[in-house]
Parts: sequence; structure tokens; C-alpha cells
Amino acid sequence: MNAEDHAFFETLTRSKIKKNFKLQINDVHGGRFTIVTAPSQKKYWLKLFRSISTDVQQEYDMHEKAAAMAVAPDLYFIQHNEKFMVCEHIPLSLIDYLHKKSTRKISLSFQAQIYNLCARLDAAGVNHNYGNPTKIRISEHQRLYITGYEFAKASNTIDGNMKTTLFHFTRQFRHYKLKCEELYSMYSTFIVNGVDHVVFSSGDIVVPPRVAIDIQTKPSRGPTPSRGPTPSRGPTPSRGPTPSRGPRPSRGARPSRGARPSRGARPSRGARPSRGPRPSRGARPSRGARPSRGPRPSRGARPSRGARPSRGPRPSRGARPSRGARPSRGPRPSRGARPSRGVKRPPRTYRVANIEDVTETVFETPAGATRCNFNDLTVLLESVRPSCLKVKPVSKKKCVKYFELETVEQSVLFKFMKSKNAVGLEILNKLTFDGLSLNKKTVLNIFRKLFQQLKSMPIEKKNKMLAEIKPDIAITLALRLKCVDHFEERLAVLSFKRLFKEEYDDIYKCVQVVHEAVQNIYESQSLKQLLQIIVQAINQRLKDFALFENEDFTEYERKGVPIHDILVFMSQNNKAMGIIAEKVIDGDFKISKLDIVGLEEAMNVSITERILQPARLLRNNFQKLVPYQDLIDLTLYVSDISAQLVVLEDAVNTMVTRLKLASQYLGENDEYLDIQAGSEKFTILTIVKTLLARWHVITSKNANRRKNKQKGATASSIIKKQLQQRRSSIVEDSDSDGWESEID
Repeated sequence: MNAEDHAFFETLTRSKIKKNFKLQINDVHGGRFTIVTAPSQKKYWLKLFRSISTDVQQEYDMHEKAAAMAVAPDLYFIQHNEKFMVCEHIPLSLIDYLHKKSTRKISLSFQAQIYNLCARLDAAGVNHNYGNPTKIRISEHQRLYITGYEFAKASNTIDGNMKTTLFHFTRQFRHYKLKCEELYSMYSTFIVNGVDHVVFSSGDIVVPPRVAIDIQTKPSRGPTPSRGPTPSRGPTPSRGPTPSRGPRPSRGARPSRGARPSRGARPSRGARPSRGPRPSRGARPSRGARPSRGPRPSRGARPSRGARPSRGPRPSRGARPSRGARPSRGPRPSRGARPSRGVKRPPRTYRVANIEDVTETVFETPAGATRCNFNDLTVLLESVRPSCLKVKPVSKKKCVKYFELETVEQSVLFKFMKSKNAVGLEILNKLTFDGLSLNKKTVLNIFRKLFQQLKSMPIEKKNKMLAEIKPDIAITLALRLKCVDHFEERLAVLSFKRLFKEEYDDIYKCVQVVHEAVQNIYESQSLKQLLQIIVQAINQRLKDFALFENEDFTEYERKGVPIHDILVFMSQNNKAMGIIAEKVIDGDFKISKLDIVGLEEAMNVSITERILQPARLLRNNFQKLVPYQDLIDLTLYVSDISAQLVVLEDAVNTMVTRLKLASQYLGENDEYLDIQAGSEKFTILTIVKTLLARWHVITSKNANRRKNKQKGATASSIIKKQLQQRRSSIVEDSDSDGWESEID
């Protein structure tokens, strides 16, 4: 970053950044970023943190460590008070780059670079802690960078990013439908054997080259010990025929349970009371009129069944017949050699004549039979159904893109090629935008890109492009641009015409607004009177101090006080400013409601960014056109523009002179852009606006306080009058003589 750009970033504030640049959300903490073009026309990446953010320095330190290891973009500037930092601008993210290329496979060189960057982060002592692929940026030379250090922390481990960040990259690429199998293999190899120096070195083959560093090979937990090759089990040995179990031994006659104890003579069923039909055991009904046994004894005193009358001997069931010998299952056939997993099993549609000696067989097909010799293993079997043959789809030839344009530029190019200007390129030949309804800046950018890419295209690719049978619209336009005489000079003239038309009126209008506001500040008698009163108050303070210290007041008396000191006095002496406001209100001065015409409108104009820099840019670009006036016949145009620029520069110089006079009038010694008041910075317009705003706050507070006092005094006086009236009425109505007569 040069000195001019550094001075430009020092003048930026949060309000200027929010007002003049389009900010986009960048991280989960609410930080926003934008692309800033500095006075040197170089682009920078600026990140604006939240106003309450406390981790600005930590993120800056982590980013700086990563940049020192050639992992992150270079840092240039940090502003702690305004809470923003500036670093190198890397134009494109890796995800957008791959999607533009219409590829789903991440190249091996990019995967090696990601592997290399994670190893370098470990060497830098930074744990990135946010492995999101959107944080990977790619330069125009296809060199990768890792950004986004809002979650980063200092780390003492030597493999934190290789174990976590690299793994997260491999997993998160799936979310964007991108393949990176080699990166996962690199991660797995690292877990076992540590850093692979071959892969690490291949990731350093970039432009510009990265700083050489030493990387520790082994991971922190040590390599996992190798188990060696798994020994082959070989064919599973045959178990042989399963031995016969032999005939199952007969169980023989079932042993008799023996005679039950006699229960006595069983009465005949006829004499026995009928029990009714014998129920099933699940739902056994009452047995009928069974003779009462008397009170049922408890289970403890229940009579034993031996005392029950005997039912007689139970007839024996006889000997259970033997089941006989269990038939033998026979020998179990051998399973044979177990096939390995890599060998495909043969089809099972063979008819075999002899299972012992198989040399030839027939493979069955619907059309007929084809003989196959098993001794010749090179003979291929025919498929079962010819319809099952998979026909490979004919791959369409991919259209080669010879030029790279943005999506918006492609749509504008399509519309431009349909217009009348595309045939004769009247824009370039006549140096005018007449009849062009498209965005002029986009059209000129398309011309510039096509011409430069065609100019730098390799010869082989150019010959291939010229051999295209049906060239696309980009090729057609690029070949037409190549035939235009003095193309670059004509393009520079058109760019200046567009810039002059857009900037001239805006600059001149802003100059008039600022000039009017400064003139009113310089001629405002009310502002002058207010400043004199405040200076008198400051001198009164100094006089009191001199009397207290027995010093001569003339040594301390101040004839004039700079406006920035007055602003500090107003903020630090509320009581004194309240007294001044009361005297101003009592004296009915016009300065109690002080206002300057045109100051509010001038506050919306940035003197540097909307007047000084654009005017300087117009002059510099115009100087580049002067040598072309004889080459392209621009004599009349150059003389006309030169006269208009003289008028504009005179107006700008007059405005600057007025600003310096106002600065001297307010005691700032010609300084009108960078005025320091305490910890704040102002321009001559903003400091006057701030002083008026504070004076309005002070006067409004005193006016409200006075109104409240008047309301309180009015209410108290009304209450006193009512009390006096009541007392007087009581005295008039009280007659002591009348009361005495009534009592008598």
C-alpha cells in the first residue's frame, strides 16, 4: 500500500463507509465487508466490525500470523477507533470459480494447495476452527488463500488444522456438490503417517511462490502401528462326512409308577351322588350335591388325601412302544474350497453330463446353444439376452469457452449483438454513444475484456477458435474488435466521455452547495456573536483563576479561541453554558435559535470523495487523451473539454479558498478537512454543525426548565389566593355576639 492510499484509509470513518460503500454481511458476528477503490485505482478488501465488537485485535493477529505463512491475504491497515481493517483483495471464491467452470471435480492441484495451507496454519500456530469452503479464495493466478478468521484462536498443537479444518473441508465440499476424493485420501494418510512432503511440495507450486517452511512429519499422537498384511486363510478344509449317530437307543418300557395307595373300596357310581357331567379343567362346574364335609378346615389342617376313600387300582397304560432306531442322515457333503471375494461366481445355467470330469458343456441361450471350452479361459460367454446389452450414451461434445465473461456481461453482449451498433461498431468508429440503450460501462468492459483475452490467447487455442464452424457471438465480436484501427485509444476516449458525462455535473453541483454553505458561515453575524459570548466566558474563567493565583490576567487573556477548543469547552462546562443560555434567553437575542442556510444540504457532500478526487481523476484522464487528438481527430473535442475543465477547476479553487478563509475565521489556520477536537475529527462544515447542535440542546433544556418553573409558580399563586379567600370568608361569617345570645 502506497502513502496516498494509506492516507485515504486514515480519513475513513464508520459513517463514511456506511454512506459511500455497499456493505455485505460476511460472518456470523455481524461483520460486514466491501470492496474499496483507493486513489491509486487499486482495489482493497475492507471489513467493518460491529461498533460493540471486542475481538477486532484478536482476529487481526490471527489473520496476520496466517498471512506471514502465505495462507491468508496480506493485511495493510487497521483502525481501532472506527473498528475496521483493510487487506489484499482476492476477487473470487473457489466455489464460485468451480461453478463458473461447470465442473464438479476439484482438480488435484487445488486439493494439494488446501492440504498445504492447513499444514501452514499449524506451523503458524493458528487454529482456524471454521472449515467452510466459502472461505477459500482464488487469485487470478489460481493461487488459493484461506480467509475468515472470526473463530480463529492461537494453538500450541502441531496438527489441529490437519485433523479438524482439513476434515471439515472434505466434508463440506459435498454440500456444494463437489468431489474431492484425493483430499480425503490425503487426510487419511496424514492420520496414519503424518504430513506427506510430496503433496505438500506440490501445493507450493503457485504464482507468486509461497515462503518455504519446515513441516513436522508425524502427527501429535504418533503413527498408528502397521498390522502388516493379513495372512491368507486359504481354502477352508473339508469337514468330511459327518459321522452317523447310529440308531437311537430305545427308551424301553416306561417304568410303572407303582400302585397308588389304596383309598379304600370305591363306592359304586350308582350309589354315589351324581357329580354331573365332568367339566373341562379350565371351567370346572360344581360337582352337584356332594355330601357336605362340614366346615372347611384351613389349608394347614386339611386332611391328607391318604384318608380319602381309595378309588381302587388305576389301570396301567401298558408299555410304551419303542420309537425304533432314528434314521441316519448320511454323510454331509463337503463344501469345497471357499471362493475368494474378488472372483465372480460362474453362472448356474449349465447342463453337465459328468460331474467328475467337466471339460465341455453347453451354455443355454434363447436362440440356441453355444459350446464353451472350459480349458480355454479366454473364450467369453455370450449374454443370456442380447437385449440386456447396455448401449453407452453418446457423449455430447462440450462447447469450449474461449472467453470468460460475467453473467450480466453475457446477457448485455447478447442484446448488443442484436442491435444495429454491433455490425459496424459505430460506437468505436464515431466515438459516440448515440442509439445505445444498454449500460455504457458494461459495454466498454466487454470490449476491453474480449480484446485483451484475444490478445493474450495462445496460438494453439486461437487456431482452434478460428477453425470453429459456428462461432459464438463472443468470438464474432472479438474478431471485429481486432479489425478496428487504434482500438485501445478509441476505447480510452469513450471511457473518458462516459466518465465526464457522469461526473462533471455532479461535481459542479456539489461545489456550488459547499460554496454557498461556507459563504453563509463566513457572513453569519449570529454565529460570530455566539462565539464572542463563549470567548468572554472562557476569559472570565481565566480571570477568576488569575485572581485566585495573584497573577496578571493580561498574560492569560485570549483574544480569539479556535472553534475546536470552544467545542471542547461546551462539552466540559455544562453549568457555565447553562448560565450563558439563560442570559441569551433573558436578553432576547436572536442567537437562541441559530441556523445557517445551506449547511444541512452541504453535510451530505463529502468534499474529498465527491469533489476533489473526481476532479483530479478527470484532469488525469484528460491528459491521457491529448496525445490522441491528431491520431483520431479529436482537436475540437479536446478544446471544448479543456474549456469546461478550466471552468470546473476555477469553481473548485474558489471553493477551497472560501474553505480556508472560513477556517482562518474560526481559528483553524487553513485546516478545513482534518480538525481534531478531543478524540473526534471534523471538517470545517461538520464542526460548525456539531457546535450548533450542542447549542440548540443547551438552549432547549433551559427553556423547558423555565417553563416548568413558571407553571409551578402559577399553580402555587392560585392555591394561595384560594386559601386567602376561604380565610376571609370564615372571619366575615363568624359573629361572637350572636352565638352568646343564642346560648343565653
